[in-house]
Amino acid sequence: MLKDEEWLESEPVADPTKFVNALRASGLPADIFAFSGPIDGTPVEGDGQFEIDNVAVIRTDDYKAWWEGLPQEARKNTRRAAKKGIEIRSAALDDGFAAGIKAIYDEAPVRQGRKFWHYGKDLDTVKRENGTYLDRCEFLGAYYGKNLYDRIHGLCEGPSGPT
Repeated sequence: MLKDEEWLESEPVADPTKFVNALRASGLPADIFAFSGPIDGTPVEGDGQFEIDNVAVIRTDDYKAWWEGLPQEARKNTRRAAKKGIEIRSAALDDGFAAGIKAIYDEAPVRQGRKFWHYGKDLDTVKRENGTYLDRCEFLGAYYGKNLYDRIHGLCEGPSGPT
């Protein structure tokens, strides 16, 4: 698998079957291949096994179309949160925001019955791992006042108090 293939905007391998056949013919001792398809879950063409992965990704080229495409319940809950003082806004991946992400990661070591792989990561790792596509991403944070909001604990605590 190409590093971060699933996040590339172009298709790195147009024909996986042809690619695998050429690689096999080359004599290289590779035997496990993974090809990512579009985010919508459309299967990659080829003869291999197909698995759907869970990703938290949204396309926001057109905010109005995105907002109107949300379920009515999600829009209603967003308006309710706004009435209670919660504001969704763009955020920079600075130390404070990274500390808020870390606080959310560190809520529990186990999620959905499995060890949570982000639990316990240090702040530099959280910032590095979340900053891989800064040139084409936007971070959104839910804030109560100037503090990042976490639905479990209220406010996220950074290394020097609330962020």
